[in-house]
Amino acid sequence: MPEGNYTNANNKTNFRPPALGGVSLLVIFAVLCLTVFALLSLSTVQADCRLADATAQSVSDFYAADWEAQMILAKLRQGELPADVTIETAAPNEEAANTEDNSTSVNMLCSYTCQISETQNLQVQVQLNPQTGSYSILRWQAVPSGTWQAENTLELWDGTTFYGGLKMEDLTYYLQRAVNDRASDLFFIAGSPVCEKLEKVVQHVNDERLFSPHTEELVKQLYIQAGRSTDKLMEQ
Repeated sequence: MPEGNYTNANNKTNFRPPALGGVSLLVIFAVLCLTVFALLSLSTVQADCRLADATAQSVSDFYAADWEAQMILAKLRQGELPADVTIETAAPNEEAANTEDNSTSVNMLCSYTCQISETQNLQVQVQLNPQTGSYSILRWQAVPSGTWQAENTLELWDGTTFYGGLKMEDLTYYLQRAVNDRASDLFFIAGSPVCEKLEKVVQHVNDERLFSPHTEELVKQLYIQAGRSTDKLMEQ
């Protein structure tokens, strides 16, 4: 046999392409699931981070307002009168009234407000004895800064309005329009607008869809207008 490069037929290896079957689809599905779970986890972490930041900010704002209220109270006990503090004469203290020094029985009712945030204030009301410096906290409360307005209106049934705002005039309108258009049929179907049939063509009267109670009320009123009983209709 001559020397040189040669290929042995018995040593040849057959090349086979990689199999693309159920295993590959399963891997792709797993990767997609992991991607979705990663995105959901990221959105959850971001929401928790925003909530934590908002909570930390609200707590920081409250303690800042609390510190300001404490400083105002300290000035009041020292005999100073800070701005935006309302002073009223309080009722005499029963314990002080029983003592020999009647001057200590006159107390001041101090009220002031410290802002926590744009939507919340800290309202403070303190009963203070200016001579002894003793005090009693009557109110130390976070309250909304907005003004609450009561709802004084109540919509009542006027006797003519049906479900969904439909009135007897609306039913009369549909009937009158069907007569004017010379429609052969008038359709009240739940989930669809009111339709009329003109020359074998069904067309919408308007674009407002009817709900099931709405349609039922319309049909009942049609029966009542025709003088027919609705008992069999309700049984169906």
